[in-house]
Amino acid sequence: MPQWSPTSPLAKVVFAAGFLYDPQQDIIYSRMDALQRRFGYAYGYDALALLGNMVIDCEPIFFDWGGKYWMIELWKGQYGLETGCEIGVYNRSPGQKSPFYAFLDATVGNRGDSNQSHNLFFDCASDKELLEMSFTLNRRGQKLFSRGPEKHWWLTGFKWGELSSPDDLSMDASIKFPDPTMSQAFVNALKGVGYQKVDAPPGGPVRFTFDKTHSHQPRSDQSMKSWLETVNSSNSAIVSTYRRLQLKSNDPNLITDQLTPGQTAAVISDAIAQYGQAFFIQVMANLAKNANQAATALLNVLVSGFGDVANLPDEAAKAITRAGYTLTEWIGSLQSALGLRLDFSCRVEINNAGNQYGLIREDFGVTKGTFAPGPCGYYVITPPEKVFPGGRARFWMQDIKPSAHGSEGWVVYYYIDSNGQKHSIRFEYGCPTGTYANYARASSSFSAWLKEGDMMRSNWAKVAQQPFPGKVLHPLTAAFIFGQNAGPPPN
Repeated sequence: MPQWSPTSPLAKVVFAAGFLYDPQQDIIYSRMDALQRRFGYAYGYDALALLGNMVIDCEPIFFDWGGKYWMIELWKGQYGLETGCEIGVYNRSPGQKSPFYAFLDATVGNRGDSNQSHNLFFDCASDKELLEMSFTLNRRGQKLFSRGPEKHWWLTGFKWGELSSPDDLSMDASIKFPDPTMSQAFVNALKGVGYQKVDAPPGGPVRFTFDKTHSHQPRSDQSMKSWLETVNSSNSAIVSTYRRLQLKSNDPNLITDQLTPGQTAAVISDAIAQYGQAFFIQVMANLAKNANQAATALLNVLVSGFGDVANLPDEAAKAITRAGYTLTEWIGSLQSALGLRLDFSCRVEINNAGNQYGLIREDFGVTKGTFAPGPCGYYVITPPEKVFPGGRARFWMQDIKPSAHGSEGWVVYYYIDSNGQKHSIRFEYGCPTGTYANYARASSSFSAWLKEGDMMRSNWAKVAQQPFPGKVLHPLTAAFIFGQNAGPPPN
């Protein structure tokens, strides 16, 4: 049977997120070249798994072999729309002490373990280090699906439209090692954490069952209780919505907007994206903020270490916003890490605090020149697709150099009220060249504020006022705050 390949828009989203479809078992599974391979693995991803709607059991197994620290981790549980499980293979050389690793060890890696080699950020296994693995996932004793045997660094399987508790699942795992000493090191580590029923014949694979966990589960912390309840409720709603579509299979190629008008992107694409690039970057941003790491240091690490991943600056800028860094920190970090020249740029924040409705991006663009034809700038950071109730959106336009123009643009968001009525809001902003005035305006519901020049030295002024009579300073910082009478935004 020929390998499945994506043809529909949704299938291409699934593929880009790092997954393929198995028509025989009706499951999604990870590609060898999934972009997740770039982000390694560490404790912080498990600690903040709820960010991605993941209610999962996590079981890391640590051992030393071949001059490296190794971690083979097991997972099983609910991943938003899907029930699934995973085996991941990771390692780290003791001598890797660059600023990149130091930052990630201190934020994402630190699990508070007395064994310091467990408190590291681990790289994914290389092509030469792939292990032959297989598993069968059972729910309450009944087989859901299986994978392998196959050489991989991240063997996975996920079934859409299934709702499970991690406690209901068990994984019968098998891992074959290329060297008997490596096999024994893993067996010793398994038994060391509490796995007593381990089958490890000489020269054969190591077989064991992952059912009850032997490691601390972050979701069991008291601080996670209310968050866990919210995620469980959300996952139940996601699965229920998906089941109401009554699809014949989970094949992404067969799920089109024509088949399920207006629902495909919202129900499925969002659910698939929860375990992609955005999740890893968001975890790094949250943990860096909690560790009082500067936004500039965070963004430098993201760009230097992961900068060849598609759309990284966009994702990093969104993550810094969601993690709670101030607008000043956000601007400073992007300026430093990306080397932006700010002369005639527009830095924009849309603050949706106080609004009970989320905003959905309808369209955005670049305005033609104020005094001459031609486009005015480009988006370094694009307006995000959604602004949740009480949330913030931040984006950045840069002027084209060399050019006689500055930067001018617009974005339209809409929300649906409790009566089902659609409300569109158009935001416009501009930092033209010459003596033309900077501007920021919104069509309704939001008040507009701006700063000109050095953000640290200037004051917020409402658009109806003239902040610097007789002067036009650059760049422009614009903030749109929900509520016509809203006060100035925080810096």
